[in-house]
Amino acid sequence: MLQFAVPVAKLRIREGVTDASPLIYGFDIRPQGGESILTISYGPPSSGGVDSARGAYSRVEKRVVVDDTGHSIGEDDLRYLNTGTRSRRVLFQGWVTADYREASDKDAALFDQIIKSACLLPSGGP
Repeated sequence: MLQFAVPVAKLRIREGVTDASPLIYGFDIRPQGGESILTISYGPPSSGGVDSARGAYSRVEKRVVVDDTGHSIGEDDLRYLNTGTRSRRVLFQGWVTADYREASDKDAALFDQIIKSACLLPSGGP
């Protein structure tokens, strides 16, 4: 199970689940007074992802996400748009997705703090 630290006093959070297959459970997180949305979803990844319009980016960073022991646990796609905004999609273990699009620097910094807090909990097995 993947867990995130969310500074709830600074945010509005909406929880939901799809009503049709495939079932996806998730949260829409919006800063107080902000319009950008961070979506964290648990379920099969959608085909959506970060917008891929050519020429719209001043910089693109693609990284592998690793755990404390160096094992790969996901992929990170961060894009700096020519508009001065950022888009990011992080796919953890192919099952949990954290995604925001065209966020201001202020909103993106808050969303990045939440994404960086991701913690893989022990399975609790023998």
